[in-house]
Amino acid sequence: MRIVFITIGLAIVACGDPHEKRVRMVMEGGEGREEMLMELLLGKGEVLPAVLPRLTDSAQPLPGRLALVDLVWKLYVRESDPRILTSLLGLLDDSAPEMRQSVVHALGNIGKEELVRPLLDQLQREAEQAVQLEILKAIEILDEWKVEGNWNFKIYGGDAFSPADRDGFVSVLQKIRADATVDTLEHLAEEFLEKMAGQLASEAEAQVVRADLEGALKLYDQALAIKPDSKNVHTSLGKFHYFNGERAKGLAALRVNGMVLQVPELETPPVIDGHLTDPVWAQATRLDAFYQNVLMVRAIPTEGRSEFYVYYSADTIYFALKAYEESTDGLVATHRTRDSQVWQDDGVELYIDTDLDQRSYWGVLANCIGTILDSKQSVVESRMSSDNSWNGNFQLATRIEPTYWSIEVALPFAEIDALGTEPGDVWGFNVTRVRIGNASEHGQFAPTYGRSLRPRLFGLLVFE
Repeated sequence: MRIVFITIGLAIVACGDPHEKRVRMVMEGGEGREEMLMELLLGKGEVLPAVLPRLTDSAQPLPGRLALVDLVWKLYVRESDPRILTSLLGLLDDSAPEMRQSVVHALGNIGKEELVRPLLDQLQREAEQAVQLEILKAIEILDEWKVEGNWNFKIYGGDAFSPADRDGFVSVLQKIRADATVDTLEHLAEEFLEKMAGQLASEAEAQVVRADLEGALKLYDQALAIKPDSKNVHTSLGKFHYFNGERAKGLAALRVNGMVLQVPELETPPVIDGHLTDPVWAQATRLDAFYQNVLMVRAIPTEGRSEFYVYYSADTIYFALKAYEESTDGLVATHRTRDSQVWQDDGVELYIDTDLDQRSYWGVLANCIGTILDSKQSVVESRMSSDNSWNGNFQLATRIEPTYWSIEVALPFAEIDALGTEPGDVWGFNVTRVRIGNASEHGQFAPTYGRSLRPRLFGLLVFE
């Protein structure tokens, strides 16, 4: 037995630590690297004495160190060994930008909220834009920044921040946005600023409910200090003035922000045939600025080109849309029965809040071949309720040409419980152009940030 023990010991010494050999092969590269990484991953915590020294040694080959970063975060998810976290955090100051970027990506994958603080600190001193972008992506994941996806508009995120963290983060984001030469970095910095400003605007709206108008204005000031050009904040502030005794000031602010459509009164009705060739349309109000309906708070212009027109007569409001495509051959129009799921087709959605209660509205949806879905929508017990029993008596026609499709709608006021309008009357309103076949895009007059059915985010129609 004694002789056997000595023999085995000598064999181990001769062969060396198998984990050391695998790490060495990883550092050397070659075809066997992936196999060695898999074997190290199966070795769990036993491999760390061989892995961590080479990971943290800047003299080692960079490709090998990058491979080890990917290995150790996966080991941490399995083992939660604190040595891994300590090593990764120490590498945030590594001299190689590629290494810092890889480490930040790994920390984001680990998913621990406590990592937000060191990442914020790193962002303060980081000069490389690729690393800055990776840090922002990681913070977005770790601190769960997102926009609520249902009818209610709420922005989540920032729970890991102290007030001082927020102030410092805002300053860095503003500088990054101003200096960025990479579009994705600029856009992500802007989105963070929009979300942080949007949270303050939502707090301001809550203060209004509590009748603290002065407190609400202070919050709006703070929000605009974060993002002076925020479409979301300016819309919220404009409506604050409008609904709290400063109607003219609110309308002026919303007009500047592009959230008001002036609706002229014209006597001539168009022929509702989908052509848009009647001269009266040239006198109607025209809209060509549309924004993507996505779960983001920055206003992103659409890629698809659209032209929308609106005017009214004594008893009817008229709408038209011209929706351009490189080719209409790819349009999707599968629904042909009234009140079917036409939102799944290329089409248009009109939302009309005639009493401006921001809780209920009429919906007129149509696909590009004229199939209609009309309904009355309302908020019931904090949820949207849809009544599809309304079948409006109105005219609608569409037309498809090689490079565009178009629609005309004549909607009598009586069909939407509007007895008539006077100059100065105001409705809530939104229009969405839906693209399905050639692109996946919902383009809106008033951005509702990922969910169309949010009437308090609608724009306004002001009758002249």
